[in-house]
Amino acid sequence: MKRSRHVLPGVLLALCVILSFSSCRRTANADVSTLYIDEDGYIEQLIVEPRDDEDDFSQEELEDYITETLASYTEQTGTEENSGEEGQTTETGAEDEEPISLISCSVETGTVRIRLRYVSWRDYAAYNQVPCFIGTVEQAQSEGYSFDAGFADRDGENVSTEEVLQSPGERRVVILQESAAVEIPGTILYHTENVTVTGTRAAVVGEADASSEQDASASSVNSIAESFIHLLDAPAYIIYM
Repeated sequence: MKRSRHVLPGVLLALCVILSFSSCRRTANADVSTLYIDEDGYIEQLIVEPRDDEDDFSQEELEDYITETLASYTEQTGTEENSGEEGQTTETGAEDEEPISLISCSVETGTVRIRLRYVSWRDYAAYNQVPCFIGTVEQAQSEGYSFDAGFADRDGENVSTEEVLQSPGERRVVILQESAAVEIPGTILYHTENVTVTGTRAAVVGEADASSEQDASASSVNSIAESFIHLLDAPAYIIYM
């Protein structure tokens, strides 16, 4: 069963990502929460959430809250891939690049839209406290991820684990455990049953519009944060080249 959860104390949840390779225009126009992953490992996240007309928080309050939590995350942890040594570069970014950046935030009638950019999947996972991995199949295995799950190819035909694990140093995998639309920088080969392929490089994990299942809209900045992540019972795998 999908559930919402508040992540780090004082840290905003589930902020969806859009990557550098995807255009800002496409991101801004998306109708559902979407993650865009580029070939260098950056993630940009678009969060689209319903808002009741009676909600008592403003765009400025929400933006200030997000900005404060990002500053707190950077101060406490820096970039997850960065061990903290002065002058060390991040996993994908330039030296001293902020691990997470707020691109835009809008509170309009009926809808809240937030765009965030993450330097690495490690920052995404740590900030939101959700499972996340992007890398080769071989690297995922070394991180302890199991591939003992049911897989299908892009056409929905079942495939064996042995077939999925061929060329583990070349094939790449995205692992998530939340509802979102996803666009990746390669051709989708295989996926678990909780993924629906919608294009050569696009898929939906769980239900992208899971937010609509919430019983009530948030009425404060803190409570709206609690509605942003919709966890799945099991991780979703998307394998691509």
